[in-house]
Amino acid sequence: MPFVTVWIVRHGETPENAAGIIQGQRDTILNDNGRAQSRAAADALRLITFNRAFTSTLQRASETAEILLEHRRDVPLFDDPLLKERFMGSREGQRPSKKSDQDKTQKRPVWDGEPGPAFVARCLSWWDQAIIPHSKYATNPAIPRKSNIHILAVTHGAVIQRLLFGLTTARNYRGKELLGPPCYNTSITVIRVDAGGGSGEIICVANIEHLKQPGSADNPDLREGEDAAEKDVEVDVPNDAMQGAR
Repeated sequence: MPFVTVWIVRHGETPENAAGIIQGQRDTILNDNGRAQSRAAADALRLITFNRAFTSTLQRASETAEILLEHRRDVPLFDDPLLKERFMGSREGQRPSKKSDQDKTQKRPVWDGEPGPAFVARCLSWWDQAIIPHSKYATNPAIPRKSNIHILAVTHGAVIQRLLFGLTTARNYRGKELLGPPCYNTSITVIRVDAGGGSGEIICVANIEHLKQPGSADNPDLREGEDAAEKDVEVDVPNDAMQGAR
């Protein structure tokens, strides 16, 4: 029976990544190293026949997607705002605060970014809308299909981490023991979806075999957000519509 495999790539490096600056939903662009990383990832994925692709609407992700698909113009690419990085509030554009830099009596700044449960729900909402329908289609006995479905998604570090968290804690996906590796720029995460889409398996997380020099794994967007994130993921998932393919 055909199966669906999702290949998730974090965007290439940006000047802000290199400088350790929190980006959140600021619309930053790739630097030269980020473009080189994206070309290396494209080469690593050259043997995968993608049926369609999704990208965050932020430039650093969409440019990465364009490089990955540079020689695959037949693959439809969808811009999806649900794949945008977590909104980091007033922390965006700043360097992460260090506890050692704060007075011991000073309280941590109030979190004014995207709430943890809402962020996880957004990640799962994208999965439900973009991935699950393909799994149901691939396994529908009334539709003759011999080949597997491969889907590419280009997004951000915190999205990848929280999507994996949501799938393994709220959606019965196997492979939770694989979670934890640092999510370098253009690292590749692979998820296989079981028949019907009700469960699946994490195949690999944040693979960087294609990178000679992986660069910084420090993701202040993820680290700052995790410090303030609630852990409850039992929340309603919104039914946002996807934008059309390019």
